[in-house]
Amino acid sequence: MRARIRRIARTAGVESAVNLLGFVTSHDLLTLFRAASAHLFLSRLEGFGLTVAEALAVGCPVVLGRDSGADEVAGDACLAVDLDDPGAAAAAVERVLDDQGLRQALRQRGHARVAGYRASHMARGYITAWERVLAG
Repeated sequence: MRARIRRIARTAGVESAVNLLGFVTSHDLLTLFRAASAHLFLSRLEGFGLTVAEALAVGCPVVLGRDSGADEVAGDACLAVDLDDPGAAAAAVERVLDDQGLRQALRQRGHARVAGYRASHMARGYITAWERVLAG
C-alpha cells in the first residue's frame, strides 16, 4: 500500500508534500492536527470517526465525505463533500486554505461540537436518562 501511495503522489507531482508516518502516538497525533491546515477524511464507512473528533477538538478544520458516518460526529463543524467527486474534495480543501474566516468558523464550531463528547457531558446524559427510567 505504501508503494502504491508513493507512486500516486509521484505521478501527481506532490511526492515531496506527502509523508507516510505509520504509527503515531496519541500525543503526536494531536500535535500533528494542531499544525495541520486541514484534516481530509474521505472514508466511505466509519463507525464513529474518532480522528474527526480529535481534529475538531484541537481546532483543525475538517473536510469529510458526506454520509460516511463521520459527518454525524462533525455536524456543521466541517465541510462535507460527495465521496464520488474528488474535485469537490479538492475545492473544499482549497476553500479552507484560502478563507481565513471559514477556517476560524470551522474551528469554533468544532470546539463546540466535540464538547458534547466529553466524558463529563456524556455521564450527565446517562444519569439524566436513568433518572427518567427510574422515575417511571
